[in-house]
Amino acid sequence: MTKEIIANCNPKMIKNARINSNIKEEEVIHFMKHWKKWENGEEQVTWEDLRLISKFYHKPTFYFLI
Repeated sequence: MTKEIIANCNPKMIKNARINSNIKEEEVIHFMKHWKKWENGEEQVTWEDLRLISKFYHKPTFYFLI
C-alpha cells in the first residue's frame, strides 16, 4: 500500500478557481468526485489530486498553495 503525499493547499483557492473560471458545480462533479470536500477543507488534497485540479482549472499548481 502506497502512502499518498498530501499537498498543503488552500481550500479557498480551490473554490476561487472554480468561481473565477465560471465552471458550474455540475461540470466539476463529472471530473473530480471529491471537489466539494476539498473546497470546504474537509478532505486533504494529494499532489496527484492537485495536479488534476490545476489541469482542470488551467492554473499553475502553486496558485493553490497561497
